[in-house]
Amino acid sequence: MSKVCHLCKISKKLEDFGKHEIKIKWGICKECARNKQKICRDRNPEKYKTRHNNWCKNNRDKTNKYSKKWISSNKEKHELIKQSNHLKKYNISIDDFNLLIKKQNNLCAICKNPETAIFNKKIRKLAVDHCHKTLKIRGLLCGNCNIALGKFKDSVEILESAISYLKEYG
Repeated sequence: MSKVCHLCKISKKLEDFGKHEIKIKWGICKECARNKQKICRDRNPEKYKTRHNNWCKNNRDKTNKYSKKWISSNKEKHELIKQSNHLKKYNISIDDFNLLIKKQNNLCAICKNPETAIFNKKIRKLAVDHCHKTLKIRGLLCGNCNIALGKFKDSVEILESAISYLKEYG
């Protein structure tokens, strides 16, 4: 059985038409409905962003269930998205990150060792080290060196004092 879409005027199968909440087939095919919705979203993005965020807040169970299902069937893509989103904080692309890894031979810029920390049964990637004032990327560090720099508050004076201490007391 088929039906003609009111917008594109093409005869399509009934499955190509969405259902309203009360299960009445729409007069617009799914493709035209998507295109129409995209035009509306593009005209008023803030309205749709707010609506989407509110829907997600009110439907946590549905969004969590969908997310888990999508992640389980798209593991590699999910990892790339996570990595890309993480790198956006430092204004660096995945390609730039991979160039740094290659330049450093996948070794920490300080201790010259590979990362050994494990997270979710995988060896972690090197951390992006950056100046907290300028946000300029300095290099990639293993977790231990990254934490150590943080503990020393990225201070050359404190690090020099620590070096003197170690030289004096071994």
